[in-house]
Amino acid sequence: MRGRRRSPVGLGALALLLLGAAPPPPCPSPADVPGRLLRIIPEASSVRFDADAVLHDFSGEGQEVGGWILLPERDPEEVLACVVVAAASLQTGISLRDHLMRQNHLEVEQHPYIRLAVREARVLEQPAPGRLRAEVLGEFTLHGVPRERALPVEVTLDGETLTAVGSFPVRLSDHAIAAPAFLFVRMRDLVKVTVRLVAGPEGTRP
Repeated sequence: MRGRRRSPVGLGALALLLLGAAPPPPCPSPADVPGRLLRIIPEASSVRFDADAVLHDFSGEGQEVGGWILLPERDPEEVLACVVVAAASLQTGISLRDHLMRQNHLEVEQHPYIRLAVREARVLEQPAPGRLRAEVLGEFTLHGVPRERALPVEVTLDGETLTAVGSFPVRLSDHAIAAPAFLFVRMRDLVKVTVRLVAGPEGTRP
């Protein structure tokens, strides 16, 4: 009697067997609600951080930004969004410092994405048509640790293109990150994060 023929195991299945379950997608699919769906344009968007060390300041930037923004049909406060940046794309201009930051502090292999999931907004001011100042409410996840945040943002809607700019402080210890030290110079726990997002309909280019 012939033995049953075994199905071949694909590379993806083999990876799951060796590494465990695959990580969840960085951004879930947008909710199925009425509205206008805009996609983040990576080439035009960026995330920057400014750090204060004991003897000098330095900054870093990541441009592997993605995600979506769902603009409601009527009430702008019902906006939904998911924005992610690849943690390994953050660069400070010094390769050794970047390596230590990614491996020892951000631990990018275990936590490959930094994510902001927006569930609503509070409009603070509308100085002109197509422009507003708001506070977005949602969950900011860094190093795998989520924190509820209310973040200020200035939004401009020019035709089909939305631009959102905002800055906010992040305390590294709130996300289980020890303050990094480079060449015995320790960085302070609080960093400033500045986000510039440009979004448009699917296929939009800057």
